[in-house]
Amino acid sequence: MVYSGPTSSAGGQEEDEVARDYTYAEAAAKLRIAETTLRRWVSKGRIPCHRLGRKVRFTDADLEAAYQASPALARRR
Repeated sequence: MVYSGPTSSAGGQEEDEVARDYTYAEAAAKLRIAETTLRRWVSKGRIPCHRLGRKVRFTDADLEAAYQASPALARRR
């Protein structure tokens, strides 16, 4: 018998739609910034994150929020 994997159901999520959590290193690489910069942004509240005890994780939505204009930059224009 050959296992063909899970079958898709009408109410299930496809593999591409599964939310992914990123570590500091993965998120920094995806944003193309240094990990120390990302850590500074988190400490200053510039980018949202999810804390699980001492662990910090980022979702795709969190990373997208990093590219939204910050209020301080909007005042300069």
